Amino acid sequence: RGIRCPTRDSALMWNPVTGCTKVSPGCAHCYAERLAARLRRMGAAKYARGFEVALHRDALDDPLRWARPRLVFVNSMSDLFHADVPDAFLEAVLRNMNTASRHTFQVLTKSPECAAALDVERVAGRERGVGAVAAPLGPLARDGVPFFFKQWGGTQRRHAGRTLDGRIWDELPPGDPRSL
Repeated sequence: RGIRCPTRDSALMWNPVTGCTKVSPGCAHCYAERLAARLRRMGAAKYARGFEVALHRDALDDPLRWARPRLVFVNSMSDLFHADVPDAFLEAVLRNMNTASRHTFQVLTKSPECAAALDVERVAGRERGVGAVAAPLGPLARDGVPFFFKQWGGTQRRHAGRTLDGRIWDELPPGDPRSL
């Protein structure tokens, strides 16, 4: 039995960090900030500080416990490479991503310069996925790097949609998740 390639149907979210800072007009209607406020009102412990950046050491080992290969959306509720995330904590996250190599990790960041400044290849060992971290969108499409466009910002996402340059970008890395 080989390792099955994960699909969006088997995707999980992993938030070892929560909270963020608005860095551009695209952040004006942040879904994560609204959801964090709602979760705080509901008494969710991870969101006791609202949308302030918070580290969750108790969540660091979660991917190590998931036996079946999954697509893992890392930090859907924050920016993993936020300036307030200490390098040692970030390295622990990346080390666990590397250890749990049966999974495919999808990382969202508004801080590609911070990701590029850290010696991520040394920590994660997944050069193909990390090598394009600081590349602008154009070369990513030209060079054949899989690209997933979640949505345009705003409060009416059904009206804004997911179309970019006339198409829906729904790409995932091909093949065995260990090949990343």
